[in-house]
Amino acid sequence: INHKWFHEAPPFLTVERLLWSLLGLSILSAVLIGIWRHYLLRQYKTDIEKTVTLRTQQLNDKIAQQNRTEAILREREAMLSLHFEHTPLAAITWDSHFRCTQWNSAAEELFGFSKDEAIGRDAFELVIPNTLQLEIDEIFQALLDERGGNHSINENITKDKRTIQCEWFNTVIKDDSGSPIAVASLCQDITRQKQAETALQIAKERAEESNRAKSTFLANMSHELRTPLHGILSFSELGIKKVGSAPEEKLRGYFSKIHRSGQRLQIQVDDLLD
Repeated sequence: INHKWFHEAPPFLTVERLLWSLLGLSILSAVLIGIWRHYLLRQYKTDIEKTVTLRTQQLNDKIAQQNRTEAILREREAMLSLHFEHTPLAAITWDSHFRCTQWNSAAEELFGFSKDEAIGRDAFELVIPNTLQLEIDEIFQALLDERGGNHSINENITKDKRTIQCEWFNTVIKDDSGSPIAVASLCQDITRQKQAETALQIAKERAEESNRAKSTFLANMSHELRTPLHGILSFSELGIKKVGSAPEEKLRGYFSKIHRSGQRLQIQVDDLLD
C-alpha cells in the first residue's frame, strides 16, 4: 500500500533476496567443502602412497634380509652337514627319547649298522650292552637335566656282537626357549688304547714284582754268601794264630771248616752266575 499509494521504496531485505542469498551461501559452502574435501582426499592419497611406498620398501628390505639370512643358514647347514658326514669320529644325533636321528659314515664303519638301519632306532637296540642300560640311561638323563654326562667311557656292542671300548663326547641341543630337545654325540673307538693301557699296567706290575723278587733274592744271596765267607775268614785267621801252638788235629779241623765254607761259597757263586 505504501509502495502503491505513497510511492515509498521497497525494503532491501526481502524474502526473495533472503532465499537467493541463502541459496548462494549454500552453493558457496558446498563448493568450498568440495574443494576442501578434494584437498583432503589428495593429501590422504599422497600420505597413503607414501606409507605404502615406505612399507613396501621395508617389506622388500625385510624379505631381502630374510633371504640373505636363509642363504647363510643354508650355507652353514651344508658346511655342518659336510663336516658331520666326513668327520673321522662317529657322529650321532639322538632325540629326547634316545632314538637315533642322524648317523654318519664313521658310525656305520664303527658299529656296523647302515644309516637306514640306525635311524629311528633306540640306542639300547643299537650300541648299548644289556649290562650297562641303567648306567647309560642315567648318563642320558643327566644330559637332558644338565647335570653332566658330557664325557663318558664305556663298553659298546657292534652289529656283529663284538664288545668295544668307546669314548663319548655329548652336547645338548636346545630349542629357542632353552629346553633340551636332542643330544649330539661324537664317539671314537679306544679299544686298542685300553688294551695297551692294560698291557702297560700288567708290565708295570710284573716289573714291580720282579724288583721285589730281585730285592728278596739279593738279600738272601747276601746272607748266603756272607755266612761261608765269614767262616772262611774266621777259621783261617784262627788257624794263622794257632800255627805252631795248636795240635795238628785241631788245625786240621780248622782247615776242614775253611774248606767246607769255601765249597759252600763256590756253590752259591755258581748258582748266582747260572
